Formats: sequence, structure tokens, C-alpha cells
Amino acid sequence: YDWGRDGGVAVTGKVFVSGLIDWYRSEASTVSFEGGASHDPEDLLPGGVVYCPGVRYMTKSDGRRNAMRERFIFTVSPEVGEVLPTLPHPTPKRNEAVAECVHYTGGSAAQLDQQLETWRTMKAYGVEHVYIRHFDGMWADEAQGPQEWTMTEHVAPVAGDAAVRKYLDELRAMGFLPVLYTNYTDLQPVAAEFDWDKVMRQAGGDIDPFCWPGSYPLKPLKAVEMEAKYAPKIAARFGTTGSFCDVHTSVPPWGKVDFDARLPGAGKFGTTYRCYAQVLKNDRATYGAVYSEGSRHWLYAGIADGSDAQISAARPYLEPFLVDFDLTRIHPLEMDCGMSWIGRYITDPYGASEKKSRQDAAAEQVGGWETAGDRYMAATLAFGHQGTFTGMGFRGVNGDVKTYYMIQPIQKLYAMRKATAILYHDAATGKMVGASEAILGGAYRESQVYVKYETGLEVWVNGSLDKAWKVDAGGKTYELPPEGWVCVGPGVTCWSAMVSGARADYCGAETSRFVDARGTRKTIGEFDTDGAAIVRKDGTGRQVFPLGTVSVLRVDVGALGIKGTIKAILRDDSGAEVGRKDVKVEGGWAEMPIGEGVFRIDIQA
Repeated sequence: YDWGRDGGVAVTGKVFVSGLIDWYRSEASTVSFEGGASHDPEDLLPGGVVYCPGVRYMTKSDGRRNAMRERFIFTVSPEVGEVLPTLPHPTPKRNEAVAECVHYTGGSAAQLDQQLETWRTMKAYGVEHVYIRHFDGMWADEAQGPQEWTMTEHVAPVAGDAAVRKYLDELRAMGFLPVLYTNYTDLQPVAAEFDWDKVMRQAGGDIDPFCWPGSYPLKPLKAVEMEAKYAPKIAARFGTTGSFCDVHTSVPPWGKVDFDARLPGAGKFGTTYRCYAQVLKNDRATYGAVYSEGSRHWLYAGIADGSDAQISAARPYLEPFLVDFDLTRIHPLEMDCGMSWIGRYITDPYGASEKKSRQDAAAEQVGGWETAGDRYMAATLAFGHQGTFTGMGFRGVNGDVKTYYMIQPIQKLYAMRKATAILYHDAATGKMVGASEAILGGAYRESQVYVKYETGLEVWVNGSLDKAWKVDAGGKTYELPPEGWVCVGPGVTCWSAMVSGARADYCGAETSRFVDARGTRKTIGEFDTDGAAIVRKDGTGRQVFPLGTVSVLRVDVGALGIKGTIKAILRDDSGAEVGRKDVKVEGGWAEMPIGEGVFRIDIQA
């Protein structure tokens, strides 16, 4: 299916031009980009470009069309920031609990025990603030299978309501924010709520067959009614304080239009827009927080707490880090997360084959899955999004633990915070320039971005695919490889940069230190190691976690904050003590007694 583009900006000479419909007033059925356009540099031509959508008025089920009412907005300016669309939505209050969280999406009712065990392990590593967004597999034995998985208050029979409530309570007791999947766009024929009169009609009156396989599309007006019925019941039954309201921000309003003339607002995408906005507002009012699927999320910015910030392009990972629209229009209104899931960002349909997936083809193009993970994290930071777990491990190191310790301390300083400066590095001149100059001169294509926030946080991200970038940050010089970055702000310094000719990662925050030497021994901040490790404050002592394969791990004595003789209590992954040792100190370095079976080392005087 092709829902067209949302809009665009054309460059002509030294001015920028945008043309948009007024989507708040339009009475049209759909938006049309007859000429098409592409982000792909290989497809860009010097000829004309369609930058303004047209609209279509299609016949309702009674054979009539709505009366036309449109307003088109054209803007011409030498500054690109002046031609970007404005979103006149009220600025919501930042949800502080959610601002602390990284995101995870997944889970099913058939695997409650395994999932709890995973989260206990994450908790043991000191991971605390996670918005756990369970997917549709909590409502049906088989994810999106032959059972109802929307418009119901009872979870999958394989588990049952009581078991799921207990499971969610245990997650909350660990300090996490678990939420359930909701969806008011898909209705299954086997569902108790199913009625043909609840199904959308196409232009001309036929039943609309398009939806997820095994489902029919629910009328947008019915979506508001169903949400009002089920959200309070779900919140009360399962104690959830948030929801992952799937689909609503992933489709443009003109992608879900009901043409049933028996209902008010038929044949108008504006009806869908207002209905879906109301669903999100009601979900937020009921649960306290709501996230959605994203890609058309800018149209709903501030109505939801955030969305998966996916880019609508065939190869998103090759899109330049042109961040102004996101940071100046969307970012002040909501807290988007990741670049959607890593499999949606690192994807290349052109390179896929019978033996190679879309994701493997994309990862191969950027240099393998570890580099793909680096690019995903770099893009997340450049666009000011919350961290999202990828579920991937590198060299035996749990990738989600790394994501948490590298991004969570930073995102607290930028989530819904105003960006006071956005600049791009022009490699030809060595200067930092604004978006307009970067676009006109082409510097933005290297994706070397600097952003400063009102909190004092400064972020440098090298999104170039093949060029390094040296930056001065916090009084030090960093060599950022492709997909490298450095963040310096109040109480935090984090970077992924070159050290002694090889890449390494480090994050120093108020309560934790993280390092990943990536297999080559280096001195990195307070660490001397060849692997990955965490140091966390624990009252008057410290907790040290070696991660994955580590053959040497020394920590600066000053970072441990302990004077005199240092004792180490060795613990396994259950927390049970497996031994005690005196810590060898030499030249100001405390050598950690790592070894088989040692999950955590408690350091005490």
C-alpha cells in the first residue's frame, strides 16, 4: 500500500519553499502526491519535484462526495526553519517517570516465567528505569493469531488474567513500568465485539478488507467508543499506568478513512485524525502515559507521550541526520524513542535475497551488526530520542545493558528539553553552520551534527558512513569514527570514540560508570580493561559488574571512593556469595578478582 508522503520542502535557488494542506480544516478523503519523490540520493534528479500534495474527494457509500473546503499554505523563505510546518498543539507537562525510561517492546503471555527471569537479571545489573511495552501476544496464545487480540479485557487463555496481573505486579515491584498493548484499529471476526457495522467501508460502499491479516479495519468513530469502554477496565484489572496504543500514529489519517454515509464525517480523513487523536488523549487520561507506533507521529505530537520514531523510507539507516524538524517541532511536545526498533531502522529491501534478510543486507552495508548497532545508537542521540533496547548482544556483552548505561543518563537531560543550538559540520570549510547553509551547500549529507540543550547538555554525533570527525568537548579532543559521538552535560560525560587507534565506549554519570574496550586492552577513564564493565554506587561501597568476556579489569581507586584496605565480596547471578578476597592495589589501580562464576563484585572498606 502507498499512503504517499506527508509533505516536503523544495529548494530553489537560495530559498526554501513548502506547500502543505491545512489538515485541521480539510474535508477531503485523501492526500495525493501524483509526482512522487524520493529521499534516496540515487533517485534525486535536477528536474522538477512535487512538494505540495493535492487532495481527492471520493464517493461515500451513498454515491455522493463531501462539499469541498480546503486551505493550502505556501511558505517561501531563505531560512528552512521558517517553512517547516508548525504543530499548534498544547505543550503537555513532561512525564518525569517516563523521561527516565528506556524502552522495550515484546513479550507474550506464553512466556511469563522466562520474561520475569530476564527482567530479574536486568534488575541485578542495576537496570531500573524501563518502559516495558508488551505486544499483542499478551492477548492471544499466538501473536496476532486466530483469537481476539484487540477490544478485549481478558488476556491470552494460555496464561489467564490472574497470572498476568501477578506477573505485572512483580515487574512493578522491581521498579519497572510495564504496560499492555492496545489497538483500536483492528477487529477480528472471532471477537465478541465483531459486527459488520463496525467495519470501515471503502469509497463506493464495499467492506474495507485492508487490515492486518485475520482482522478488519474498525471504524474510527467506533475506535473512540471502544477505547472508552475497554481502557478503564484494562487499567483496573491489570493495574497498568501506561499503554502501547499500536498503529494509530503509524498511518496517516487518510490511510484509514470510513466512507459509510450513515455516519457523520464519512469520507473525510479529518474524521479519522480527530478520532485517533481522541483515542490517544483518552488513553493518556486513563493510564497516565501512552505511546504509539510512529512514522506519522509528527501529526499527533503532544497528543501522545511519544511514539517509535521510525523514518518512512526504504533504507532509513542511509537517511542523513537532518534533525531540525524533529528537534524544533516534535521534540518539545513528546518523548519519542529509538529509531523505532533496530530492525525497522537497519533495513534494506534492495539488498535482500532468499538467503539474506532485509536487516542482514543493511547491516552488511554499514559494516556488520555491531556497526549497525552503533549507527542506531548514534541516530537515537542525534534526534534526541529515548533509548530503545535492541535485544542484541555484542561479543558476549548484553547489548541492552550497554544501551541502558550509555543512553539513560543522557536522555534525562534532553527528553522534551529545548534545543538552543543545532549546527552541522561543513567538512569543506571546517565551520559549524545552521541547517539552511548546510542544506544549500550539501554539508548536511555527512550527518555531522551538534546540538545543545537548555539543560547545558551538548551532543556531537558523527553520522557519516565513512569519515571521522575531531571535536573539542568538555575541554578534551575526541576523534569520532563513523557512528561515533560524545555528550557532555551536568554530571555526565559519555562517548563512543577512538582510543589508541581503536574504538571504545564510556559513560561517566553521577551514580554509575560504564566502559566497553571492545576486546582491546586500553586505559579508558577510570578503567584499565579489554572488555566491558559497570561500576555502580551502593551506599558507602561500590558494585562492579564484568560483562561478557573480560580477561583484565582494573579500576582507579579514586573512582571506588574507598580508602585503606579494599575487600571484595564475590557473588553469582543469584546474588549468593561465592567468595571473599583482598583487592590488590598497585599504582592507584585496584585489580578486580574476576573469574568464572563471578557476576558481581561488592567492594567495601
